[in-house]
Amino acid sequence: MYKIILLLGAFLCGLIVNADVYDKVSVNLAKQIKAETIHISVGNFVYGDSKLMSAFSSMLRAELRSALAKNGKFKVISRERLDDILKEQRFQNTDLLDPDSKKINIRIKGIEGIVRGKFYYRYPKITVFVELLRLDGGEIKTAKMVLNADDVSTEIIPANIKKSKKNIADIRKRIKKVPHDFKIKITTVGLKRNFKNGEKIRFKIRAEKDCHIAVFCHQIDGSTVLLFPNVWDKKTLIKANTDIIVPKVNSKKFEIVVGPPFGSDVIQVIACARKSTLHSKMERLVKSQSSPGYRSITRGLFSRAVTKSVNNTANASKLWSEAHILISTYKK
Repeated sequence: MYKIILLLGAFLCGLIVNADVYDKVSVNLAKQIKAETIHISVGNFVYGDSKLMSAFSSMLRAELRSALAKNGKFKVISRERLDDILKEQRFQNTDLLDPDSKKINIRIKGIEGIVRGKFYYRYPKITVFVELLRLDGGEIKTAKMVLNADDVSTEIIPANIKKSKKNIADIRKRIKKVPHDFKIKITTVGLKRNFKNGEKIRFKIRAEKDCHIAVFCHQIDGSTVLLFPNVWDKKTLIKANTDIIVPKVNSKKFEIVVGPPFGSDVIQVIACARKSTLHSKMERLVKSQSSPGYRSITRGLFSRAVTKSVNNTANASKLWSEAHILISTYKK
């Protein structure tokens, strides 16, 4: 009993110390803001110089959001509300949620700043660099905090980090084959990029012109899954400036639910202003599918289909585009 009480006391002490650190960051950032109040949203916290995230990323975001909300200087807007604001004002640059995105000078009604950052881990210390990006001028305010890894109960390093980096590098080589002739964007509904086991994911695609699209999930195990077209949406054509949701139906058989293997997958949309051989092939794959769910294809089949379609002289006059997003997953 005595040992249990000591352990519990040490755990609670760790929580109190860490909470104090988050509050200090909130106060530090507030001192750098001249305005009486500022409307902000909390973005992503990535591991090192990668865009990968972990369970610790989610915990860090939640703790900072709580500390900022307690500070009278900040009016914290939920990520879901931010998604609505960006949609209302037809602003598609959600890269501002990640650190290292370019400084921007924009005005978005209802929000003036994004808090985001990155962390580095070398036992026993976790060093977190927090930045507040002001949207009206691109000015960045910074703060730093150091946490004791022994006081953190979640996984700090992104899951399957070596396999994730290898998967990302492989897909980036293949991405180079696709021209970017017009704007297209893919995000998650709610703008999250970090999900725990059992959570459901929906994707949102929007293009500036009518085009044919195919959406792929490149998983860390080397497999590729065709998300769109699918048994519910068998046609690849979408209309300009219209949000396409994948999956659009609410069916347990059709949900995208996070599960192992955990790590970081690449979700990619490839678009063409006119139907290409790639998009025709994906439509045929879906039409020949007899069972519900998503169609798995080999990475080799995907690569050959993209290369053949883009390099086909018959497709030379067609406009192409591509966009992708990294999704990190972890155990509960």
